[in-house]
Amino acid sequence: MSAHDGLRIFSHDEWGIPEGEKHDYMGFSITDEGFYSSGHPSPSSNMKNPFGIVKSDNMGRNLERLNLYGEIDFHSMTAGYYSHVIYVQNPEPNSRMEETGLYYTLDDTKTWEKSQMNGVSGQPAAMAVHPTLENIIVISTNEGVFLSKDYGNTFEILMDIAATSLAFAEEGDLFVGTITEEASLIKVNINSGEETALPIPGLSDGDAISYVAINPQDSNEVVFTTFLKDIFLTRKNGSNWERIATKGVATSN
Repeated sequence: MSAHDGLRIFSHDEWGIPEGEKHDYMGFSITDEGFYSSGHPSPSSNMKNPFGIVKSDNMGRNLERLNLYGEIDFHSMTAGYYSHVIYVQNPEPNSRMEETGLYYTLDDTKTWEKSQMNGVSGQPAAMAVHPTLENIIVISTNEGVFLSKDYGNTFEILMDIAATSLAFAEEGDLFVGTITEEASLIKVNINSGEETALPIPGLSDGDAISYVAINPQDSNEVVFTTFLKDIFLTRKNGSNWERIATKGVATSN
């Protein structure tokens, strides 16, 4: 898990801090070989600010500079867990991207392609890419959740509801954090559109799910964070939950 002051690991019911500098990781995306990220260096680092896109295969002890180093920071970024495709929402023109909008790379940033995003309406809020199928990406906006099967060139509406967070399970089911009258977590079959609501703990008034992650080896294990920095974990597909952090502070067992 990334934070503004480095990485955190929750393993065997305990929190830990891995070796490496305490960078401000943005657009942090785990894969089967490590992670991709954007962001900013720690105050003690001699790295340029911002990162552009970096990569690590040893939990941040070393960062490989891939592209746009010292040039831009991508807050909205996602990578395929197995495919390693990278999608970014580009906020401003740069040396590799002439326009704002959605871009993707299939070769670790050597080349970039611009997606047309036809069919998306509203202001993008979150996005997620299928773990194995590099052409499938989902974007949420304040007007709905939109699905593309052609690298983000054309989208169809999947859910007519605003979503705050998105994550794919290994099997391809999409987990969607939403808020209407109250926060909810919904599992969606992207092929049939079938929706299954997972029971979640009651959240404080005004709070909502800010981030969702699913264990790629066991889709019954789901974690979500909230905007008020609470973190919940289920190992049984939502049938029971543990609070593993409260307002950003690790919960003792």
